[in-house]
Amino acid sequence: EQTSSGEPLTLFPLPETFSVMTPLEHFSPSTLFEKINGQADLYLGSGFVELKSQRYVQTDNQDMWFEVFKYNMGTIENAFSVYSQQYRHNGRPLEWAQFAYAVSNAIFFVHGQDYIEMRAASTSEALNTSMQAMAKEYLASNALDDATPVGFSWLPRKDLDVKSVTMVVSSAFGFERLDQVFTGEYRIDGVTVTAYISERASVEEAAE
Repeated sequence: EQTSSGEPLTLFPLPETFSVMTPLEHFSPSTLFEKINGQADLYLGSGFVELKSQRYVQTDNQDMWFEVFKYNMGTIENAFSVYSQQYRHNGRPLEWAQFAYAVSNAIFFVHGQDYIEMRAASTSEALNTSMQAMAKEYLASNALDDATPVGFSWLPRKDLDVKSVTMVVSSAFGFERLDQVFTGEYRIDGVTVTAYISERASVEEAAE
């Protein structure tokens, strides 16, 4: 189903066991703080374009609900940047997407230019399973040709902790001229080493 403007009524396809709890909400760069006050700066500094959010509830149990946050970050690099900088290291990786993980009450993943969070109102394995099933159906029906950020492959894989890979859009390490920086941690001879790489426009710019 669609609204009068042609936009879908729901962000995600819903199974029969779930229904819409709240209308679809939209937030722009100027109104993002209304939804995520205190966190908006990270998104705004990483190319944020728009946030769409909506809550869904299990039809036979009103306590079982979750909210989807779909952040349009403009590019997959920007989406990965937000995902990686907020990565919870107690999360468990999910196999159905290259960049996806779950915690007890939420799942987080990247889909093209979108960074997506699905947050449940309570800790429930059944609810987490339902969220993942809906996310997988969404990805299957919105397949992408290329779902890897440019630069992710620049870091050599030997001794790399893949979960540590982070992309910083601007002012990496507090240096305003370092942008679009990929970092990763390596375990070498018992020592953790951080490597970073950033493509410059020319040899001269890199040297400078």
